Parts: sequence; structure tokens; C-alpha cells
Amino acid sequence: MQPNKKLIKVEPIMAVLCDDIRKEDNGKPFIIGMYPAGLTVENFDKAAFSSKMEIGLFLALWIPFRASEIGIASVEVQLVGPDPKKKLEIKAEMEINKVPSPYEILSFSLPRLPIGVNQEGELKILFKNLHEADWKTLNIIPIVIKSNISSKDV
Repeated sequence: MQPNKKLIKVEPIMAVLCDDIRKEDNGKPFIIGMYPAGLTVENFDKAAFSSKMEIGLFLALWIPFRASEIGIASVEVQLVGPDPKKKLEIKAEMEINKVPSPYEILSFSLPRLPIGVNQEGELKILFKNLHEADWKTLNIIPIVIKSNISSKDV
């Protein structure tokens, strides 16, 4: 944390899982390939797939939030699953330079996150302000492996 800056808490609204996030010329986020109802990994041979293998994906997160004061927000984000033993932990610091209006929504993006899928299940997106004990679930994304080929086709 930067010296002489107050540590503040922010209130996340949700988490959007997508393929990529870019910025328009005016600074607005441009979300590409959003996964609102789940993520389906296609063209994969389920029968030949071992739980020791992984499908490597690079995905992005967009997290809108509210802040009520100026200061530094230190936050943590976790992506857990679909294998519950696997989790990606990210720590980030954001500087809020002006007091937002009560209706203003701020946001931050986490691009190119490496996600390893080795089974079907749920990807949980969790959030907390640093030094808080409890995690807040922002989204739960079902992950399905859809087989369009068989092991005899390989």
C-alpha cells in the first residue's frame, strides 16, 4: 500500500467471465465473448481424457464495484474449480482518486487468467477485501466438456 493513503473497502457487484476485455477510445470496457450461462469446452474426446490432463484456457474477468471514499482498495479474487483442489488466487490494489457518486459504478479487469479444466463442474469466482475473513461468491459458472469426436477418430 502507498504511504499516507487510507485503506478502504469496496463492494463488488458481480463478476463477468469472458474471453477478453478491451478498452474503447473513451475508456469504457468492451467485453468480448461473455459466458452468462456457463462455459462449454467443445471438440474434445471425453473417453480419452484423463483427470491428470488439462484443457488450458485463458479467460478474463470484469468486476464492477462501488466505493464510497478516496483511498487504496486492496482486494483478493479467487477462481476455484471445477476441480476443488485447484484455485487461482489474485491480489490487486486499486487507487480511488475521487469520491464516486452513490450511483457511480467503478470496475477493474483481470485479463488472460490461466484456467486449467480437467473435469466438468463449477468454476466459483470469490472476492474479499484484504484482511476480511469471509469470501463473497460473485459468480458460479458451470463447466461442461462436450465431446464431438471419439477416440477412434483420433
